[in-house]
Amino acid sequence: MKAALIGTGKTGSKVQEALALEQNALFNTSRPPTVDALRAYDVVFVFVPGDAFLEMIPTLLSAQIAVVSGATGATIPDSVKTQILQGSRPWLIAQNFSPAMQMIQQALQWIGDHPDWLAESEFSLHEIHHQQKKDAPSGTAKLWVEWLASRDVSVTSHREGDVLGDHELRIGTPLERITLRHEALDRSLFAQGAIQAAHWILRPERAPGLYSMKDVFESE
Repeated sequence: MKAALIGTGKTGSKVQEALALEQNALFNTSRPPTVDALRAYDVVFVFVPGDAFLEMIPTLLSAQIAVVSGATGATIPDSVKTQILQGSRPWLIAQNFSPAMQMIQQALQWIGDHPDWLAESEFSLHEIHHQQKKDAPSGTAKLWVEWLASRDVSVTSHREGDVLGDHELRIGTPLERITLRHEALDRSLFAQGAIQAAHWILRPERAPGLYSMKDVFESE
């Protein structure tokens, strides 16, 4: 796998370390990616803020390169999704690359799909991240609420220190309390998941289009 990396911050640097990427494969604000430079690679990992990712999408599409993006706080417009679907290479965009998140997704979707279960209950979700994180609530928190579908969920956020990601869902009923918590302990977790995703989208049978981590784990 010949890989490039855009965004050499805290998570991007873990990808760089895991793949032993050389300096000429690294792009950031000091060395922005170009179409010609990206065409030398099979796949590019993108770990930048959401607004920066949206700005570079035309360059990524023109480079005709496979993309694995962990851009934070990015809401992909439908028009851009159409462009990706009509492109020549597969893309995978994820808010969280943790394999355990797929198990959590199934559990929360089951709860959301069965409104009669725990009917008289209150749902609250609290997420904590590092002080540099700009978006709140986090992309993962938004996914948890989306997976819960019909449930009314109150969401709170807190920023402190260098917390990598701590999400806790509490479900309260008159007779019991249920807590589901996921805490990331090392950014290598996200790097390893992104690398797994890259190997998956680079398989010869993978058609161009837009994929998620759910696609990766459901096909294994």
